Amino acid sequence: RMSEDQADLGLIKLSIVHAAVERRQFIGYLWQNAIGEALQPHTYDADNTFYSAAWPYDGDWIKLYQEFVARGGDGFYAAPKVAYQEPALSGRWSVYCPVAEALQKSLVCFKTHQTIEQAQEQADILARLIHG
Repeated sequence: RMSEDQADLGLIKLSIVHAAVERRQFIGYLWQNAIGEALQPHTYDADNTFYSAAWPYDGDWIKLYQEFVARGGDGFYAAPKVAYQEPALSGRWSVYCPVAEALQKSLVCFKTHQTIEQAQEQADILARLIHG
């Protein structure tokens, strides 16, 4: 059950969700273009970008992160462990996903929850870092 105020807010959010998803998809394509085809091991579908744009990175992502931030980048997300390996969730599931574990160690997720102008600036910094 929700109040009328909560319902009103929900209806407002529903009216703008399509534009928000389109913006995040566009930002996903900015990241894709910054990385370039040579560094993408798979076909990235930015049409399915709703929160972040993720790519496997074969190099040292910690070094990439540090260099990105040093050049003015605002960072990116990375997590060297899958959720069930995190200490807070340890022992809650009896799951073993070796493919996910291997991929997770090299996964970087670029932010899509910013303005297009901010995203373009960040993508340009990444492109200069990667491609010189």
